[in-house]
Amino acid sequence: MKVPHFSLQKILDLKELIVEARAVELEKSRQDLTRKRHQLKSLQNNKDETLYTNVTLQHPGASLNPLQLQFSSDYLVQLSERIKTQEKTVAESTTRVSDKHQALVKANQEKKALELLQSKHLTQFKKELHKKEQRDESEIALRLQGNKTSVWKEL
Repeated sequence: MKVPHFSLQKILDLKELIVEARAVELEKSRQDLTRKRHQLKSLQNNKDETLYTNVTLQHPGASLNPLQLQFSSDYLVQLSERIKTQEKTVAESTTRVSDKHQALVKANQEKKALELLQSKHLTQFKKELHKKEQRDESEIALRLQGNKTSVWKEL
């Protein structure tokens, strides 16, 4: 039996590899985003803990050490700057994940389009094969019928 040849098979194979690669890239980007969000949450927790510690040190009757107050204030400023930087990093990573997701969707659509073409090609091949088989069967039937009539004429 003749095997159908799909002229775009190599392109379809390449699209499948691209889809797999895009899926891996997306997963790596998502993991990176999760890690960066965790870092942001950690920084925010450090800031909250420092603020809470400062409030508890300032209760009535407690003496504040100016050096501790300055150190704490500087640390809070530094944490606030790191939080802003980390928020920007998280936003960039979120955009990157979104872009990678869109790239995966696009690659998947292109692959699906080629698979649809392949399916149509296979269907057309089967129809043509069926027509050829019917023609061959008809031709054989006509020959057999022709042979029978010639045998009857001889008798």
